[in-house]
Amino acid sequence: MKQRHYSWQELFIDIKEISNILRKCKFHSLILVSRGGLIPGGLLARYLDICHIEVICIKSYSKHNRKEIKVFGRPFWEDTTILLNPLIVDDICDSGETLKYITSFVKAPVFTLFYKVTQGVFTPTYYLHKTTKWVQFPWE
Repeated sequence: MKQRHYSWQELFIDIKEISNILRKCKFHSLILVSRGGLIPGGLLARYLDICHIEVICIKSYSKHNRKEIKVFGRPFWEDTTILLNPLIVDDICDSGETLKYITSFVKAPVFTLFYKVTQGVFTPTYYLHKTTKWVQFPWE
């Protein structure tokens, strides 16, 4: 399987670049998809000065194999928390099933670092890189 190694340095450059674009959208909250969206989302929160962060713990992969979508714990959309102008953040939109699932509950734009164009049933609102390769992130 062809891989693309993504470095910490690339991440910091990318987050700074996208934060300059997203700042104009005036998002008030972030929804981070665990685990891939935690690090990029945490950095975005700093750059955009956003304190309201929700996390959805969801899994649809085991190593390189696709599995059934499983949500761990109580999803934030079952709480009474009011999300003002949220942005959903994940590292990659691979098959798109996870993000399609989340946006069926929360109508919000989505940012990913990568968009895997070969398989998608969902296209993120914002993404920085298109790829056909398996992306190896530095936090994995």
